Amino acid sequence: MFYIFKHLSSFLAPYRKAFTLAVTLTLIQNGFNYLFPQMIRGVFDQVFPRIKEEKGLLLLLAWCGGILLLGFLRAMILRIQIINYEGTGNRIAADLRNAMYERLHKAPLSYYGTMRTGDLMTRLTLDVQMVQQFFVFVFSHFFSCCLTTGSVVILMFLASWKMALIVMAFLPVIILALVRFSRKTAKGVKDRQAQAGTLAAVLQENITGIRVVKSFATEEREIAKFKEENWKLRGANLRVTLLNARMLPLLVLFSGVGTLVVLGVGGRLVAAGEITIGSFMAFNSYLGLLVWPMWMLAPTLSHIKQAEGSARRLLEILQAPEEVRPEKPVRQVIQGEIRFEDVSFEYTSPEGTVTVLERINLRIAPGEKVAVIGLTGSGKSTLVNLIPRLYRPTSGKIYLDGIDLNDWDLDCLRRQISLVDQETFLFSTTIGENIAFGAAETGPEAERARAIINAAQKARIHDFIVSLPEHYNTIVGERGVGLSGGQKQRVAIARALFTGPKILILDDSTSSVDPETEKEIQDSLKELMAGRTTIIVTQRMSMARLADRIILLSSGEIKAEGEHRFLYDSNHYYRLLHDIQLKQVERPEEELLRGLEGL
Repeated sequence: MFYIFKHLSSFLAPYRKAFTLAVTLTLIQNGFNYLFPQMIRGVFDQVFPRIKEEKGLLLLLAWCGGILLLGFLRAMILRIQIINYEGTGNRIAADLRNAMYERLHKAPLSYYGTMRTGDLMTRLTLDVQMVQQFFVFVFSHFFSCCLTTGSVVILMFLASWKMALIVMAFLPVIILALVRFSRKTAKGVKDRQAQAGTLAAVLQENITGIRVVKSFATEEREIAKFKEENWKLRGANLRVTLLNARMLPLLVLFSGVGTLVVLGVGGRLVAAGEITIGSFMAFNSYLGLLVWPMWMLAPTLSHIKQAEGSARRLLEILQAPEEVRPEKPVRQVIQGEIRFEDVSFEYTSPEGTVTVLERINLRIAPGEKVAVIGLTGSGKSTLVNLIPRLYRPTSGKIYLDGIDLNDWDLDCLRRQISLVDQETFLFSTTIGENIAFGAAETGPEAERARAIINAAQKARIHDFIVSLPEHYNTIVGERGVGLSGGQKQRVAIARALFTGPKILILDDSTSSVDPETEKEIQDSLKELMAGRTTIIVTQRMSMARLADRIILLSSGEIKAEGEHRFLYDSNHYYRLLHDIQLKQVERPEEELLRGLEGL
């Protein structure tokens, strides 16, 4: 419990007044709880002996009215308590989700390589809910349980120290047993939360990749995989349930023994005249008040342990690294000169360190059009992802307009660079909103609509959009499922053009379009690339020939660069790539291998 308060204290600070109110209401409610047994004793000791007197009935009615009033006040306070701690818990949960979502957006792209999407979703939903319920339990049950237990023990001794001593003999045993069981529950809860994240990740991956699953007819295998993970979660849940089930019989035993002690010892004390019947009834009420916190302590301790496990999972996100931002960031209009100096990039995998780029030296002039070609895995996408600082190089420097890329303001930098990725992603909203996604400001609606249409026309997607029933208001579905691959890529190109970027990066952006559509896009790109620094990552020679200069990348190194005719005449490997696409090579695989050996 203290772990949560220690690490999540910043989320509690804004609600000090709510917590103060919760404590105050709990004190008042407990005061009423203690007053109720005293009123019962008063009825037995003061009212019943005088019931036959002239005003005995009025006295009884007065006491009964007082008991009813007390019950009404307790009910009203309970209502306020529920609204207070439930409302506060909801606000804390909302703050937690906002903070986590913000942190995820500020984390570097490399962070997402260490986390599974389904697990992240579980943390933002189920784990946040568990922490939210923790605050409800603490202020509605735990604090009240502790206060009630301490106060009732004192009142028991005041009523009858002999009966209190006998009852208290069992109390330390019960508390120690509950604490011991709650500690055992902690590991089970941690395993359960982790398994819930694994199951969510399996579910998310299969739903996202359902087309692949069906195309390979692997439904039964994936169902079996899900059942296996689901069975593991069931087992983890069962282990926690069994631990909780071992605690409850102890409380039942304590309740039964306590009642037996009150009836046996209390009866003898009443018969001996040491206590009154009213004191006996009050003590019995105190015992009932003591049993309630014992009953609630078990699930509350269990819930606290569960919440601690969830809090640790939340903190892994809240303490995630942020993208490095300069203290004095540069904010200015980009001219478009890019320079790589001895740039290398590598990452760590289970198999060891993998080098993707090695000592890259490259200069791209403002407004120059450069194509980067090479086989899959040669480092092309990594190279262009370094420019908007989606990744940071392991060593070396990258300069933009002569300024170290690390000194640029990230927002300013990225708003002037548009990247059309090879894996096109569209949001589940309208086509128009997808195109205008990168807009810094909304602006006048009419002007915004014209800009959207203009970008779509440049990407050769406008005619298709207006043929749809809802035109630009057509919902594309999750991940753009309502569009073909080529249509999605053209919408993505329109989205990139909408912001009027100073640097345009096309990462294999025509890989899913047919030759006719590619020709249309190429024709439009010739105009769009004019005066704009453009980098084209491609496997297609037809796209590469749009560039002023072509860079041949292999195994993370620049092997050759120059214009198309120069490379075709001077580089055997480049000539092979070109001729293979024109189907002028009989055995392309063997020839490519020979070409690679010659690089």
